[in-house]
Amino acid sequence: MKCIFCQEEINAETLSKEHLPSESIGGFCVVYFVCRKCNNTLGHTIEADLDKNAFIVTALYKLGLKLDKHKLYRHADKYLQNPNGKILKAIVNKTGKPKVRYQKLNNGSEVMSDEQAINSLKKKVERLSKKTGRKMCFNTELFKKAKPGNLITIPGSGISFMKHSVTGGTQIIEGLKGPIPFRYIGKIAFEHLAWLDLNLVHKQEFDPIRQWILKGTEDQFVFFHSLLRGKKPEDLKYKPFHYVLLRFKDNYLVAIVCLFSALIFSVFLAEISKITNNTLLKAIQYYHMYDLDRKKPVLALTSTKQREWHNVCMDYAVFAHKQKDKI
Repeated sequence: MKCIFCQEEINAETLSKEHLPSESIGGFCVVYFVCRKCNNTLGHTIEADLDKNAFIVTALYKLGLKLDKHKLYRHADKYLQNPNGKILKAIVNKTGKPKVRYQKLNNGSEVMSDEQAINSLKKKVERLSKKTGRKMCFNTELFKKAKPGNLITIPGSGISFMKHSVTGGTQIIEGLKGPIPFRYIGKIAFEHLAWLDLNLVHKQEFDPIRQWILKGTEDQFVFFHSLLRGKKPEDLKYKPFHYVLLRFKDNYLVAIVCLFSALIFSVFLAEISKITNNTLLKAIQYYHMYDLDRKKPVLALTSTKQREWHNVCMDYAVFAHKQKDKI
């Protein structure tokens, strides 16, 4: 068996487990038609940028598809806005709960979490005690019982602190401005086709999209159709499934790829004279849905109106690809 991307033979040493779609967006179907080298290359390039896009990250967070929320938000700027409107830098722990991050304000005061504050105050008092020769200690209970908003001075030290409540505060996530990698969308469509007909994707008609996915030549293959202008990532209604729809018409094989039932793309796969696989011809009549909750692929039909819209999107993919081909 050959790798569907580099076309090199796959043996026991180069065999690699690939998920369709990738695990990074909840994928669960395991396939073995990509070699280890291509799997690693694509994973470290196009898939590595997924968590730089605000819509992808928001969908994963809202649907609970990432257990480690700290890693999910690793590229984001995180803030907490307390009920008084003050905005503080924050971190997100593994459960997705935001915590205030250490920061120094313009007035010289320091802001930190309760745990950090207790440790910091203990060390400050210990250093002052050694420097002055006076015996003093920090009472943890004094900190715990202190009410938010009251300035508390540690007896005999001159060191003061004030607790601020962030209960009811708002979590703010910014800085995720990366685009959705179009090569990744092409990869989903191409691998889905390989899953249905492995022999077909090895034909030379698929060499252009194969090379584009692998090496990132000029994009003539993927087009975006969701209307996102003026919309915030949290405004979209995400659902726990992705779907792929294939169409063979007038010798053009094209696809629709939809992520989280919200982000719609059309993909030009190839110009090919005919398809002889009757199983594939029957399969492309249906929407192939990846149910992320039940971890199960499902065949489905949809409304006439939605099908018509998707046909328009696929017609555009064919038209746009032909126009780019002329340039």
